[in-house]
Amino acid sequence: MINFLRGLLPPYWIMIDPYSKGLDRFVNNSLDQGCLPQRLNPYEATLNGREFWVGNWPYSYATTQGVRPSRATIIRFRAALDSADFPLTSAAPSEPVS
Repeated sequence: MINFLRGLLPPYWIMIDPYSKGLDRFVNNSLDQGCLPQRLNPYEATLNGREFWVGNWPYSYATTQGVRPSRATIIRFRAALDSADFPLTSAAPSEPVS
C-alpha cells in the first residue's frame, strides 16, 4: 500500500530510462533469493553480479545498460541497498547492575 501511495508522488512520474520486464524480473528474483545489493561508490552498486546506477534518486535509480525495473522494484531495491549499507545490529543483553 505504501509503495502505491509513493507512486502517486510527482518525483515518481518522470523516469529517464525505459522499463525492462527482464530487468524487473532479475532484480525481484535476486532480492527474493536473499541477495542484497552492495554499494561500490556513491553512484554505483552491484546486485548478483550486475552493476546498477544509483546516483540520482528516483529519476534514473537502479538502472543498468539504459533500462530500469518498475517503480515498485526500484523502491524495493533502494530499501535493500539501505539495509545492506546500515544493517541492524543486535546488541547483547546488558548485565544486571548489582
